[in-house]
Amino acid sequence: MMPENIRYKLQTTLTKVVKSRGRGEIKRLAEVSDIDRGNLSEILNGKITPRIDTAIKLIRGLGYECDIKLKSA
Repeated sequence: MMPENIRYKLQTTLTKVVKSRGRGEIKRLAEVSDIDRGNLSEILNGKITPRIDTAIKLIRGLGYECDIKLKSA
């Protein structure tokens, strides 16, 4: 499960980027990321937390790269 602070930062950042791009961005992002629009809206509204693979699809769908570092607990 994603830690709360990371989930919050991801959700708020995704929402800001999508809103800044204007009308139609949710539909476009859902299509290029192969994610249901309803699920995308719930992610952006903080109602559900995306799995890591879904988060990566969204980040890439917005035109960004994503690097993940693993470290031991």
